[in-house]
Amino acid sequence: MEAVIPEKKPQPGFEAYAALVMRYLRESREDHLYNLYELSKVLMDAGTTPADILSRHLESLEKVIIEGSVHLQPEALLHTFRAFLEVLSPYEIAFGHYEELKKLNLLQEVSLKLLSFLDLDSLCRFMVEKSAALLMMQKSCLYLRDGATGELVFEAATGLPGTAAPQAGGNLLPICIPLKTDKVAMGEIRLGGRKNLTLNEIEKRMAAVLAGQFALALERIRLYQTLEERSQTDGLTGLFNVR
Repeated sequence: MEAVIPEKKPQPGFEAYAALVMRYLRESREDHLYNLYELSKVLMDAGTTPADILSRHLESLEKVIIEGSVHLQPEALLHTFRAFLEVLSPYEIAFGHYEELKKLNLLQEVSLKLLSFLDLDSLCRFMVEKSAALLMMQKSCLYLRDGATGELVFEAATGLPGTAAPQAGGNLLPICIPLKTDKVAMGEIRLGGRKNLTLNEIEKRMAAVLAGQFALALERIRLYQTLEERSQTDGLTGLFNVR
């Protein structure tokens, strides 16, 4: 006779937590952030594990990014992480969940750093380095989709010997994280090089949030480059403006 595994029911307060995260990202009101902080403490004191509440936090961010229901600002994302970290840190230290706290701190660091990039090459190098660090992989490679041909073009890599880029979709780097905004595929990050290549649920959530932030950063840089080119050329002739 097969064992029947009872369905895991959502803990009370999780729906309210997710709603507060999404409400703050849409409206950026400080009272929503304060309520999120207070509800986090209530959930933790009631016995919710750090892993469970972290998973719900990332799930909420992932939902906002995928739905495209709000223009996600990195500053707002940072504030939700900071509120969560203030509550989580004492519990993480008490229960010894150092890796989860370390990863969340890294995700917050990435969110902050993404605000400063103005050139594509630097951003691409940052993306492969941080995606590998966050998911504890030794190898990472970035491909961006060519707007004219639709093909994936190699842009940057870390942890790979030599100068030859692995073929997109190959088996050398089996983990694929798609990069897209508004359902437009912009490229992908491929990773490999650790003993267990199966991502756990928290890693999957973190990867989805990371991919959403990277895609938005790519979109911002491309918009910046387009505006810069237009400022330097004549709109009618396409020739460079003489100053």
